[in-house]
Amino acid sequence: VHRLPQVPREAVILPERTLKLLARNVIRFIESREALRRLGQSTRKGILLYGPPGTGKTHTIRYLAANLPGHTTLIITAGQMGLLSHYMTLARLLQPATVVIEDVDLIARDRETMGSPCEESL
Repeated sequence: VHRLPQVPREAVILPERTLKLLARNVIRFIESREALRRLGQSTRKGILLYGPPGTGKTHTIRYLAANLPGHTTLIITAGQMGLLSHYMTLARLLQPATVVIEDVDLIARDRETMGSPCEESL
């Protein structure tokens, strides 16, 4: 367990429109979860950040985490997917929490990994 580096807005090089979409769909969504719960709406949401390595996906996650004080962010790598159910249990215990699965493209079905703990968790 460790603290994520704080990433200020100025350090995120994304179009303003994209940042506004992230703010609305992540930060404001999380800030509104009590109202959503009262209205009987889901308080869960998934987003997919896609792009080649080095384009700032993890940096953007750190920016979002920095804007959610008191919120736990769990970052799970492809090699940790076999323990996904344990991480989800941990996230429930540490609510409010966000679960980030890094390099989700590496978690694809492969004949060599069929039957492995990672494969079984999918």
